[in-house]
Amino acid sequence: MKQYLVFLALLLLCGCACSMNQTPSSSPSPTPSSTPSVQSQEKRVEDITGEETQFGTPIVSLTMKDGKITEVSIDEITGDTTKKAMGDQYKMSNSAIDTWANQIAFLEKYLLEHDVNEIQTDENGKAEDQDLLSGCTIQIENYLKTVRKAMNEAR
Repeated sequence: MKQYLVFLALLLLCGCACSMNQTPSSSPSPTPSSTPSVQSQEKRVEDITGEETQFGTPIVSLTMKDGKITEVSIDEITGDTTKKAMGDQYKMSNSAIDTWANQIAFLEKYLLEHDVNEIQTDENGKAEDQDLLSGCTIQIENYLKTVRKAMNEAR
């Protein structure tokens, strides 16, 4: 009987010692928050068309998150195709600083880094900003209007 009591006492001591050495679980307990978190959502619009001009009809697809453009594609319908689909077959004047596709790519990248509403154009529809003009000398006013239209539809 004495051995039985010693055994129980040892068992009880081991149980207490083991419970004291346990580490807290790795998953934290939830803490109440005073403000609920709101997940921001990406919103995408496709093939928004703008006003037809002598050069064609702009078409814009874009993705927005938190009110900012995160992805943008600008093209222009001309005849039964688009300028991007034509690639190098779409010719601009010899005085152009680069191909239409490269200038549009420059504008698209610029729009990811700058607010479209801050881009000013001159009386010819070209950018006034020298940084933008350094890579995009084509008329962009109608593209910008179409980007704004797409942004409004994405909201």
